[in-house]
Amino acid sequence: QERAAASASAPGDDGDGDAGRPKASDAEDAQNDAEAPPDDQCDERDDAVDPRIKMIPYVVFCTDLVVALGSGCTIKFFPLWFKDDLNMSPAAVQGIYCGVPLSMALASGFCTALSRRVGRVEAVLSVRSTALVCFVGMLVCFYRVKNEWRLRGVVALYILRTALMNCTYPVEESILMDYVPKNTRARWKSLESVSQFGWCGSALAGGLLAD
Repeated sequence: QERAAASASAPGDDGDGDAGRPKASDAEDAQNDAEAPPDDQCDERDDAVDPRIKMIPYVVFCTDLVVALGSGCTIKFFPLWFKDDLNMSPAAVQGIYCGVPLSMALASGFCTALSRRVGRVEAVLSVRSTALVCFVGMLVCFYRVKNEWRLRGVVALYILRTALMNCTYPVEESILMDYVPKNTRARWKSLESVSQFGWCGSALAGGLLAD
């Protein structure tokens, strides 16, 4: 009995004395798990290091600025073009600009749905490329078509072009907000005033070119 009691209390056995004692390997594993960062933090660290990720907000801003400068040179003079070159009445010209916001709302929903299928960047590129094709089509209709279809084609392509060119704003904003830190989102948002100023200021250059 004494031998049995001694063997039961001997160290290194699987008795109750060692049941609550952690092993050295378990302690090392727990320490390694505590020191390792979560997977999402690792991904954020990799994104922060990648210079291409850092350039995305700048590319989006420069793209919007170039489009604003280009459209500001031309868009404000379309009413005069409709009136003088297409012989439209002022009421007909204003009717066009009543239909433009409705077409933009429809096109915005289309662009958002397209971005879910093909991707946001691909949707913006394809929609704006189609808008440029419509702009070229306006010129073709104006110079090549001589009957009553010239006015109808120019007006239809203008409405379609304006709707497609301006419907990408929600998708672009989602791209911008996803790739800027939360503490700088307000700063990037305030840069829209620069694009708006460029859209208005470039009209001076457009007027000089028109004259």
